[in-house]
Amino acid sequence: MTDSHLAVAGIMLAGIAFLPLLALVVVLLFVGMMCLGAGNGSVFQLVPQRFGNEIGLMTGIIGAAGGIGGYLLPLILGNLYKLTGSYMPGFICLSLITFCAFALVIIMQLKWRNSWMSPPAPVNDEATRRLGELKVDVQ
Repeated sequence: MTDSHLAVAGIMLAGIAFLPLLALVVVLLFVGMMCLGAGNGSVFQLVPQRFGNEIGLMTGIIGAAGGIGGYLLPLILGNLYKLTGSYMPGFICLSLITFCAFALVIIMQLKWRNSWMSPPAPVNDEATRRLGELKVDVQ
């Protein structure tokens, strides 16, 4: 489902790049941001299913990537506006980034299709084995 969210968001951002009437920009932004928000929610729903043993690590990596994007994108957009005097290049840049993410998701889905919902590997350490052997009598 995340891939369709990215595609729709990319189309909405590309439409905004042509700077239509304000009412249309508001609708396009609303739909685009709604798709990105739903995609964000689905990412954090899938992390524990795919990376059960590494959930902390993966959540940290995903959060760090979001922080980098939240820092760099406004700088890029602001500098593009200073250089060109228009918002068009910034929204085209956002749209291209979204379509690149869309392509990456499709590639990863094709690569990991067989292992996407596989159960996590069993833990084989001594402490876990001993814990399994413990028997407690409850009276």
